Amino acid sequence: MVVTVSDLTGYGQRNDIERAVAAGFDHHLVKPLNPDQLTALLGGVAPTVRH
Repeated sequence: MVVTVSDLTGYGQRNDIERAVAAGFDHHLVKPLNPDQLTALLGGVAPTVRH
């Protein structure tokens, strides 16, 4: 099982991103969140439903 971890924060400087990656986050999103960015992120990690 693969778990993807993302954080959403108001901090978006280079050192903030580096700290998030060092803490184990796969994605670092900065507020205000762009809906297209979130859609693309979720589309890349959402499981495929098979019938």
